[in-house]
Amino acid sequence: MFHHSWPMNQDLWVLFHKVTFDGINKLVIVNAGESGIDIEQNVYSDWKEWVKERDHLKFDACMRTVGGDPTQGGDFLGSTFFTINSWQIEISDNVVFDGNIFSDDFATPFSTREGTKLAQSKFSNLVDKVSVNINDLITAGIATTGDIDNQTVTLQTTLPTGVVNQLNSTTYDGVAFSGIMEILLAMANGRIVESATGVFDFYEQNNTDILYTLTKAGNERNRS
Repeated sequence: MFHHSWPMNQDLWVLFHKVTFDGINKLVIVNAGESGIDIEQNVYSDWKEWVKERDHLKFDACMRTVGGDPTQGGDFLGSTFFTINSWQIEISDNVVFDGNIFSDDFATPFSTREGTKLAQSKFSNLVDKVSVNINDLITAGIATTGDIDNQTVTLQTTLPTGVVNQLNSTTYDGVAFSGIMEILLAMANGRIVESATGVFDFYEQNNTDILYTLTKAGNERNRS
């Protein structure tokens, strides 16, 4: 009589997974002798294979993922994985987990096998390359045009109160900060008229009122 020697769990064994999925206890158990686990390949992808076998679809889903979307030039957003529905990955000694993995239910996606002394988790880049929509930047006020050569810079004009108070109490060459700002604004926006030889009138922004006058004497400029 013919007698086969295939193991009882032949359908699962031939998948050659590095981990075993315990649907009842909601554990992803690293198989003995495995030292490196790629989260995407050895957990997420293999879990999708596992659920197709037997009646494993009856168990709550193990993981979800975000990212992986294609960007420009054939690059992809880095993938991040989350254990869900109270599933956890059981850590054993000297196993390195490669990939971005978090938990929806716990502070960590890992549970510790009794007696475990050392395990490591290393993270890859969350984002490999981001495709930027210029219209989004314009809407957010970060950009003003899609043409990089014609961008205009918008400066935030509101300063914290403490900074303003400190500046207002500062003088330079006997001139208060507020007065210096008026001078700078006038130089930037108001007209400048040489009313006499070597005498320059700096007008306020309304171009009507004289803010101050500079008289040039050699290399000196005297404010009046």
